[in-house]
Amino acid sequence: DEQHHKNNIRYRTAHPRASMSCRAAPWVSLTVTLLWGSAQGSDLRLAKETKCDPSSVSTCQEDHALMQIWSMGNDNMTENVFTEAVELQDNDEVRRSGFTEGGDLSGLSALVRTVVGLGKPKWRVKSRSSVKGRGKHDHFAHHGEDENDTAHILNVSCGSPVRAIDTADKDCPRQCPYLAERHKPGLDPCWFKCVAANDCGKLGTDREARVPDSNMGSCRRCLIPGCAQCSPGGADVCSVCSPGYSLADGRCISTGRINWAIVMVLSGVLVIFIVVWLIDLFCRPTVNSVGVDEGNDYRLRAILRQERPAVIEHADESRAVVVGPYPLTTNLLRKAIAGRGTLLFFNFQMALIIWSLLLLVGWYWAAVRADGWTTDLFMLGLKKADMPQEYCNLIHWGYKKQHELLWVKWSFCFVAYAVSFILALLYSRIQASIYERLDADTTTMMDYAVHVWDLPKESGLDKVEDELQTFLGMRCCENVVGVSVCWDTSSASKIDFIDEADNIGRRISVLPGRRSVDSQDELPQESTKNPIRKVFNWVESFICSQPGDDEGNSRTRVDITQALSDATSTGHAFVVFETEAARNRAVGLAECTNGFAYKGGQMQLEAASCEPTSVLWQNFCVDSAQLPTRMLTAAFMLLGLLIVWVFAFFLPAALYVAQYTETRGERPDMVYGYLFMLLVILGNQIMYTASDLLASNIGFHQEDARQSAYVIMYVSACTVNVVLDFVCLARTSYREMVNLGIRTDSGTEIRLLENWNEIFEAYAMQRDIGLRLYAYAWPSTFLIPFVLEGVLTNLVPYLFQRNLVRSKPGIVGHYAEKTMVHFAPMDLSRYGDVVLNVMLTVMIFFLPTGFLYQVLMGMFMSHIYIYIYDHWRGLRLVPA
Repeated sequence: DEQHHKNNIRYRTAHPRASMSCRAAPWVSLTVTLLWGSAQGSDLRLAKETKCDPSSVSTCQEDHALMQIWSMGNDNMTENVFTEAVELQDNDEVRRSGFTEGGDLSGLSALVRTVVGLGKPKWRVKSRSSVKGRGKHDHFAHHGEDENDTAHILNVSCGSPVRAIDTADKDCPRQCPYLAERHKPGLDPCWFKCVAANDCGKLGTDREARVPDSNMGSCRRCLIPGCAQCSPGGADVCSVCSPGYSLADGRCISTGRINWAIVMVLSGVLVIFIVVWLIDLFCRPTVNSVGVDEGNDYRLRAILRQERPAVIEHADESRAVVVGPYPLTTNLLRKAIAGRGTLLFFNFQMALIIWSLLLLVGWYWAAVRADGWTTDLFMLGLKKADMPQEYCNLIHWGYKKQHELLWVKWSFCFVAYAVSFILALLYSRIQASIYERLDADTTTMMDYAVHVWDLPKESGLDKVEDELQTFLGMRCCENVVGVSVCWDTSSASKIDFIDEADNIGRRISVLPGRRSVDSQDELPQESTKNPIRKVFNWVESFICSQPGDDEGNSRTRVDITQALSDATSTGHAFVVFETEAARNRAVGLAECTNGFAYKGGQMQLEAASCEPTSVLWQNFCVDSAQLPTRMLTAAFMLLGLLIVWVFAFFLPAALYVAQYTETRGERPDMVYGYLFMLLVILGNQIMYTASDLLASNIGFHQEDARQSAYVIMYVSACTVNVVLDFVCLARTSYREMVNLGIRTDSGTEIRLLENWNEIFEAYAMQRDIGLRLYAYAWPSTFLIPFVLEGVLTNLVPYLFQRNLVRSKPGIVGHYAEKTMVHFAPMDLSRYGDVVLNVMLTVMIFFLPTGFLYQVLMGMFMSHIYIYIYDHWRGLRLVPA
């Protein structure tokens, strides 16, 4: 009881304007009223009469027990309140109330002990104003309170400490309308005082919060981008700027603003030029509808098309006839329209959709099952707090709920990991069985071919193919259909044989009824004196293919013959047998004899492991023993590019954004946030292009190996980008927490935490990192890049090319086809994109649970869109 009385005295001392009612005998109530009133003055009064029936002793005992539990369970809080009461002895208002050093405090304590001993009273603090808009998710529990507590401040006097309250409940007097947070090391946080404008940062409050904010109704720290130290006055005026800024009239001006201005001006000029160019292009009259039709026909012929058995009489039954593109209703989970890889790819995407849906439903069920339909698990980290007292309550509420419901998250993570592991094993087995079934049911050119290596290198003047075909036919006693030798043309000449073959095909394959323009003279010349239109035409000459573009590149028969003679064989070749059984017998014979002796060497044979379309013929000049060194070189080049990207682009932008929080916790404008997001997307696209180019230059002999290396480099580079982004987000959150003076639930400032583990476990840090990571993941990473991919790589280029052809007379036939060719290849980069999304989803598990449901929902919805987009892309854009 003695401890209980001390707690009541301390609580009462800290809240001198609170009214209390004592449920005890009438004479006890009257005695306490008189003595307390004489000590406190006319401003403090007890209830004039009791509301407790003297005969209802049990009710009085229950009330006393509840109050005792409230006070005894908060020794730390009451000790701090008592300390604060002593510190307030020099306050004028407290002095007027009679609480002077060495005054009546001890006598009052003895009086209350006597009163409690006789009547078992309960001290109740009643609120003058009702709490507005408080639901289960809108209320923040104080220290020692649960969600059923109704204790609030009745009246707040100037300079008196009060517990953290909601904005709707504050009631500061007009003479001191600003709430200021108390800032005493070692004392309980979440206490505020009502002060006047000129007292912000004084009277024991936060010394850095010197600016009275009428909109917030509180004292805050100054908010000046680029400021390291604000002026002591109560205004947003800076005295010392951060490095990279100069002081001008109390504001900090970036020293690099001229560079930013130049970049912005150049960017603006480029954007204006592109906009004007597109407007001019789309407004031009149509003068070449034939070229547009031919370009569209070519695009339609080039996409994947379905095959059906021939129905012509006396036709070979095994022959297939191409009848048209696949319908959009084709089930790509069952139909292998472009080989086994495409089918397995769409199964992979569907597996991830199902996995995210299982996690989404499982988490919702676990949360509701453990904590009811209105569970706080869906709100942790999502509640907003605009004022310091709201943020203080929010931290305590979040810390308390997070630890109370942590077992739910742990249990779900354990089950989710176990289920995901089992499903991954099942998925791998299903994919392997699908591959084996399709391989057994489908016969392709690979089933008839063997890869031959360790052949002697010979000149292009020799009949290498004929000699090898004859030798293998006689040695294996099998019918050899043909031989394809891998030639090294790197040192032969500067002729690009691929372009030359394209030019030859253009000249000899003119379809009936199609116009062919082979001379620049046949192209109508556009006469214009408009300098802007001349610039447009000059730019368009680099984009569209027009008659005369290849005149300087045409080669004579002598040049081509000389280039072919200078080529040398690489020692690799592909041999096609008449049947699969013949191929298998030849491979078995070579294994038994350890190869075949041929022209002084020992050739080796193995069954071909790839289709002809995936053979990279030009790379066989690179020896297989050189591949590890070239792969290591490519990895270091990618790392160097990544370092350049980080230090030249990412870090300057990140530091610029961080300058806001480095000063006084101000966040950048939304425009800068979107620019930073676009910078991240641009970085991923740069890594995408660089990884593709480096993988192509390694020298892999098969497209499958090149794609695998490309995906590994792409995912590795993007993973580094994601890690850097996360570190930047965490660092920015930490600086904001430090500069705002945010503390943990125990009252320790974030800046005083000793290690990263303690910093990350602070609820304020987890909440802020979660908000940033959630915005980074959805929709910035999960959805926006894929929407932009469809618009910027498919729709916009097609509209641009179509309008370019229709406005240029003479671009027909081969030139129209080359101008309008633009397809999105179905490569393995989508695997990397999806893996990055999964990584971001897994990272959310380390943060408050309120983000988990939304991120899982975002991943589920975005991957449905990705699947639909890739479905349409595969059927209408991917070249055969």
